[in-house]
Amino acid sequence: FNNDIQEDDGAIQDRGRLIGAVRKFFELKDIDVDWQAIEEAADETLVTSLAMICPLEPREKQALLESPGLTERGELLTSLMEMALLGDNEEPGFFRH
Repeated sequence: FNNDIQEDDGAIQDRGRLIGAVRKFFELKDIDVDWQAIEEAADETLVTSLAMICPLEPREKQALLESPGLTERGELLTSLMEMALLGDNEEPGFFRH
């Protein structure tokens, strides 16, 4: 349980890739976003906020929760966003594979 209370010093490996996928997704869904706030957000805040607001399936949210650190959560979230862009994202629950 010690890992549960320790601060995560990790970082998003490819922040530009994550933000690019998020930008494309939000544009596709016609969602207005304060891009300056996203660009300026700390990695931990960015990943946590996106994980909360994006319509993820319960198993995907669980996978994010179980990721060992910020680096892994960032990679997983990036992959989930990219998969959503490749699939049929007109339907609710677009993260279904």
